[in-house]
Amino acid sequence: GMSIIHWKLCKSGSGLTPGPSSLISKSQIGASAASAGASAASAGSDFPIEKEISAAVVYDAIKDNLNSICNSIKMILEKTPPELAKDIIHSGIYITGGSSKIHKLDELFTQITGIRVNCCENPEETVVRGLNKIVSDDKFKHLTFTMKTKIYK
Repeated sequence: GMSIIHWKLCKSGSGLTPGPSSLISKSQIGASAASAGASAASAGSDFPIEKEISAAVVYDAIKDNLNSICNSIKMILEKTPPELAKDIIHSGIYITGGSSKIHKLDELFTQITGIRVNCCENPEETVVRGLNKIVSDDKFKHLTFTMKTKIYK
């Protein structure tokens, strides 16, 4: 049957590294952990099942996406106007959202850009907090968008 899986990557340092063709190594993204614990509730069972998922499996699942993100960051920085690039270099890059909690993601982005990376407090709440600020603070009201219903006659 179908399983619902929730996992959390454990932190440890066994120093695993991929082949030379990969941009991102397992140790760069924290997948050097021996394993990640997973809890699954099988659709055909009332009892939760716990299994170990190796760090290599987690790494293989996310490495292509992280490579794509790294390439996009480099491309965007190359196309950034000089006056904005100066501010980014001075202030650093800010990463938000739950994925910013991936172990050593900030170090990976610093390594590929040479720019300090800042992680915000409670990153998984940043989108909701930002939207709340936009809809509740009058100085940001101009950023809102409302779908208007078109009346046909």
